[in-house]
Amino acid sequence: AFTLGQSEAVTLSVHDAAGRLVKRLVHDQVFETGINEVVWDGRDSAGRPAAAGVYFLRLATAEGESTVKAALIK
Repeated sequence: AFTLGQSEAVTLSVHDAAGRLVKRLVHDQVFETGINEVVWDGRDSAGRPAAAGVYFLRLATAEGESTVKAALIK
């Protein structure tokens, strides 16, 4: 989940601990002001299950970027 101060285009991606792109969840999709939610199914861009471990979620908008750490637990 993430909160936007204004309606804007968002790119949201999942990266592994080495910084490699695992999956792009959203690319330049416009979200509304307020709380928004995107669900990752735990699969990579080829549809394979991702390994359990630490991942980084990168949110990019015209206003800037934010990265948070997340754990995939199986």
